[in-house]
Amino acid sequence: MNARIGKADAYLITASLMVAISLLNVVAWSLGLYVTPFLALFVAVIFFLIYAKGSPSSLIILAVFLLFTVLILGGPVWAWDARSIWFFHAKRIFFDGSLYAQLDDYVPTSHNDYPDLVPAAAASIAKTLGYWNEIFPRLAVLPVLFPAFLVFRRLIAKHEIFALWLAGTLIICRKMLLNGYMDAILALYCAAATLLITITYSRNMNAKPAEGENVALMALFWIIATLPFIKNEGLLASVIMTGILFTNFRRYKVLIFFLLVSLAFYFLIWKLEVIQHHVQTDIFSEGFVQRGMARISDWASISMILGKYLAVSFWALPLLILFVYIGPKSVPTVPVVLFVAIYSIAMMTIYLITPMDLLWHLRSSAYRTYLVTNFCVYSWVIYSLDRALVEPAAEADLPKPNFNSAAMTTR
Repeated sequence: MNARIGKADAYLITASLMVAISLLNVVAWSLGLYVTPFLALFVAVIFFLIYAKGSPSSLIILAVFLLFTVLILGGPVWAWDARSIWFFHAKRIFFDGSLYAQLDDYVPTSHNDYPDLVPAAAASIAKTLGYWNEIFPRLAVLPVLFPAFLVFRRLIAKHEIFALWLAGTLIICRKMLLNGYMDAILALYCAAATLLITITYSRNMNAKPAEGENVALMALFWIIATLPFIKNEGLLASVIMTGILFTNFRRYKVLIFFLLVSLAFYFLIWKLEVIQHHVQTDIFSEGFVQRGMARISDWASISMILGKYLAVSFWALPLLILFVYIGPKSVPTVPVVLFVAIYSIAMMTIYLITPMDLLWHLRSSAYRTYLVTNFCVYSWVIYSLDRALVEPAAEADLPKPNFNSAAMTTR
């Protein structure tokens, strides 16, 4: 990275490079090759050496990830999904030398239709080391998580508010940040994309792009393009976000075009292979329409689904409604409200058509399922709080900033 790049832009450029490396690794494994995640680590080290010196928030991120590294190296994965799905796929990629190793549908209960961003990174770590074990490949979650933390550091101006965001992140996501599940990673990426849409969203469709906006749109592209490769729900999230961008088509038409290309690329490199190998997605198994119709007419099923949603989102929904009304007027509400509403309804629909026992499915997955929407709400509220504290000082001392410049400036 060129030292002439502004510190604020460097956060998003570094995040974009690291995400691009993860995606490139997936492409490489589809060809029987790989890209070592240590390349992403090198990018992060260069960033810290050049741009993050003296920044308390950046040093906090570094300390957190050093702690994450120690915790990860403390033992192998043990949680069911991590051991039997994600890192089992990683092991198969490593030993078979192909992204598509799992598509022979060996052990169908390991959900072989699931995409492989993190498993491919884990396989690449093992390939770099020259052998597989049950500990070192776990480090693959770090180069995938790190870019999301950089995006939030870029968007939240005040160090105190960023520390509050980080504390809430550790409390809300808990062990899912490190235990090999993909839910927390998907939640952070969705929240980062929602905030990037928020800061660039404008009702003035004829306005020229403000300073720094192109870098933000570049980061937004890479994050949304990555979502489908993290987890199946990521495809839904990317489609919803692309649809939200359509509400301001004239401003986002170039970005929308590239996002549509990225969706086509995802289908070409992954979904088409899943279809050609006749690997089934359990949720959309035979009879899913009939199951959905039966449950939607059954009040007991509806009450279980709605009750569980309210139980896990009891704090997020009131907080969202509150800040829609009392938050700073400069922070658009349309992106987060649309995303949370559409994604939540889609998840409820999934529960309606699930072939599994509904009560068991809700109990075992609802917290993880709605982690995406809850964390999006939390991050948007923290960003709104940051703006509410930053804007008065900015307006008192500076000309009216473009592109939320006060919030986009790293102290």
